[in-house]
Amino acid sequence: MPRRSQKIFLIFFSAALVHCTSFCPAGAGAAVADSPDEKEYERISALINEGALLPARTRVELLVARYPANWRVSLLAARLYRKMGLSGFAAMQYEKVRAHDPRMVEALVALSEIHLENLSTEIAIVLARQAVEIDPRSKEARQALVEALLAGQFLRQARDQAQTLNSMYPSDADVAHTQASVAQAFGQYDVATAMLLRALATRPEKINWRLELADIYQAQGQYAACYATLKQVLEAEPHMLEALNKIAHLQEFDMHDYMPAFKTYRSIKEIIPDSATAQAGMDRCFAKQSDLALNVRNAFYRVLGIKNRNAKLEESNDLPVSF
Repeated sequence: MPRRSQKIFLIFFSAALVHCTSFCPAGAGAAVADSPDEKEYERISALINEGALLPARTRVELLVARYPANWRVSLLAARLYRKMGLSGFAAMQYEKVRAHDPRMVEALVALSEIHLENLSTEIAIVLARQAVEIDPRSKEARQALVEALLAGQFLRQARDQAQTLNSMYPSDADVAHTQASVAQAFGQYDVATAMLLRALATRPEKINWRLELADIYQAQGQYAACYATLKQVLEAEPHMLEALNKIAHLQEFDMHDYMPAFKTYRSIKEIIPDSATAQAGMDRCFAKQSDLALNVRNAFYRVLGIKNRNAKLEESNDLPVSF
């Protein structure tokens, strides 16, 4: 290109650049450069919602590395890490979101729940209260506040918040579960049972609620109902160790059915072959099944309707030879 043509080109290019700078909003170019492709963002959101967390994590972390200051990317990463149970990573990303928008209820609720998991009850209460103040009709915010208040032993405040929640969402399963938690804290096990059954009628897939129901039945000495509830859990999740352990302990220490307990411990050992706890349970049950005095005592208690549970005594095998 001749020098004169180059000079003319540079003059026009400079004029165009000045024109663009004058009329484009400040930072508009940076905003475009610092934002991910919308289709990619939607694809990753879909993966997270579908539960494809590992493929989503690979893509999210690429976006985080490329757009570290983008709050939408931070929110996406926070949601992913929260679902994966990586609370520390989720908290860092939610704090970035909160720095962008201190009034975002989702971030406040999630941070409250994370702090509660880490036993920072006071911080959890403060964050949940902020969320409720910002959006008084937010079900998630008020639920987080109830859980934090219960953890902090502010039972009356928790009950008041639960009642407010129920007045706003009287037919909601999550609200019924929250009411069950409050009733259980007050020792109202019949109310807690009724609320959990109502919640499960709408949301039967909630395994953790069913486990809570089993715990309430066990606390009330309703061992048959507890066993039936735990079997329902295993029908949905056959290899769920938490449910198997609960059944094994129920059979061994509450129902005194030692051979069924032995088989349940053996099922656990099949899943975790090197489980010392399962092996110890099998050994205890085998010894107890052979203990005539223990079995006569248990039969005597059954006839009289006496419920006896002394797990510490039985685990030590320091058993009375007579009753």
